[in-house]
Amino acid sequence: MMRTMPDLAGTEKRIMKIHPAVEQFDKAPDSALVSLATACTIADQSRATMYRHHKAGRLPFVKLNKSTRIRVGDLRRLIGAAK
Repeated sequence: MMRTMPDLAGTEKRIMKIHPAVEQFDKAPDSALVSLATACTIADQSRATMYRHHKAGRLPFVKLNKSTRIRVGDLRRLIGAAK
């Protein structure tokens, strides 16, 4: 799904493609898992910063085979602590 934003003339421009997990973040249960890339988009932080949060003990990771996932509840706590 494309997110649009009106410009000064009232026409819409495409801003960026939004992943469905990002759009449904508010509705997702705390136990749901999101990818590291999605978590970076939601938190508006870089991958390196997310790893720093993990190393400091502020953001636990869940490893599924070779992929890294983050629980929605843990991400919400991280975002809430930053505000």
